[in-house]
Amino acid sequence: MEFAKFSKKVPERRVFMPVRLSLCMIVKDEEDHLPLCLESVKGLVDEIIVVDTGSKDRTPDIAKEYGAKVFHFKWVNDFALARNESLRHAEGDYVLWLDADDRIPSEDREKFLNWKETLSLKEPKAYWFTVVSPESGNDLFSKYAKQIRVFPRLPGIAFMRRIHESILQSLLLLGIPIEETDLRVFHQGYFDPEKVKEKAKRNLKMLLTALAEDPKDFVVHWYLSMTYGVLGDYERALFYAKRFLEEGNFEGQKEWKIAALVNVARCLEHLGYYTEAETYLRKTQEEDPENPLGLFFLGGFLFKKGELQKAKEILEKFKEKELRPSTVPFPLKVARGFSHVWLGDIYLQEGKGDMAVKEYERGLREGIENPSFYSNFGVALRRNGDFKRAEEFFRKALSLKEDYIPALTNLGHLLLFEGRNAEARPYFLKAFEKDPNAIDVLLALCVIELGEGKIGETLAYLEVILYNLNLSVEKELDSFKDIGEVFKMVREALLKEGRNYEALLAQRSAEILLRLDKLFPG
Repeated sequence: MEFAKFSKKVPERRVFMPVRLSLCMIVKDEEDHLPLCLESVKGLVDEIIVVDTGSKDRTPDIAKEYGAKVFHFKWVNDFALARNESLRHAEGDYVLWLDADDRIPSEDREKFLNWKETLSLKEPKAYWFTVVSPESGNDLFSKYAKQIRVFPRLPGIAFMRRIHESILQSLLLLGIPIEETDLRVFHQGYFDPEKVKEKAKRNLKMLLTALAEDPKDFVVHWYLSMTYGVLGDYERALFYAKRFLEEGNFEGQKEWKIAALVNVARCLEHLGYYTEAETYLRKTQEEDPENPLGLFFLGGFLFKKGELQKAKEILEKFKEKELRPSTVPFPLKVARGFSHVWLGDIYLQEGKGDMAVKEYERGLREGIENPSFYSNFGVALRRNGDFKRAEEFFRKALSLKEDYIPALTNLGHLLLFEGRNAEARPYFLKAFEKDPNAIDVLLALCVIELGEGKIGETLAYLEVILYNLNLSVEKELDSFKDIGEVFKMVREALLKEGRNYEALLAQRSAEILLRLDKLFPG
């Protein structure tokens, strides 16, 4: 392949003029996504090149409205060819590539501009970005990826491979250094699970074609494993993961050997073969006991398994490691953030609120954002007496997922504790809709309803509580005192199970009822 033909217009070597950055894109029928993408790069790039591969909607017109130079290219089932066509038209010194459903987050704009000022013509480099797919589930390999998104526009630099095209090989051949950044791209294409699967099926056909063309391209095996994983076919995902591990050439590429072992382990874990999964993760330690990727995934596995002390030792070791640049497309800086979050969860379970808050603060600084993290952070803050910040983090969790039960109940209990019963009610009601058998929610609702004199609603909740605790009441409940005695019975049952907080809620209801009985005897 003649790389030079993809970059005919070589940037002039200017001494005092600022480096120019070209945005290069390939698009087709992206009228819904493209405006948000181009809006996000306003003022960040100096040129926009859009190669349209056959749109039937307003995509080309929208691109022109944003000042893009639009070119047309016949689609031939080859992403690399289309991307290289976009490079052919660029005139900047460096290239940023984005898809139409990518965004540069607004909170990163200043950081992006400061980084852009460091781009050098004298010492050209390429740059890793962290690509975040917000709704791709809890699989860290899918949710976070490390990709080379900016590189110098020089002869010989070109994308390779028809699917999961990569600029890396040409950069390595030319000896272009690759540097990590803390810049992010938000990839919005994974919000709809059905669209994710549609895209994966399309990619699968192209990957199988690429494999038929070059059966020894074992990077294709890696991507086939990932794609079958997205489709939920973990048997086939495991097959290609093992092919990649057993037949790939890892000479001088220990990081990829570790990644291959981790991928096999992930597939086995999805299939429920936990012992085998742990065996492969332990093999990462045999390959290199200091490797951050292996430490992170082994620590995370042990954390999920409930072996908290072992997990803590490994995660503490991981977070002290220097995270050097790697060609494996997984952002270890993000992993460091998760290591702090998991350590925070461990300390929280150990009752060490101060330690938990310290780890959560570090995770927050690393940019971790998810409902579970925010909710647990709130719990740690509440235990430390910082109710105001605790409320803030419970609300942050709900802003990401409005029906997240732990955040609903945690916020409800915080508001109830502060006497803000009317504010607490809607959160408990929403939690009740999601889980009508949660004892703490039912007891909290009893306290709230009794506070407003709603006995009928209280009795309805009490009936569910008794059923779930396998308790029964033989006599008729003819007075407030009778109902109060039932709540005392509930309290005793909960205390025997060590459920002290729920017992306290039952006691509160009993006390309210006894006060009512004195006010309205008989």
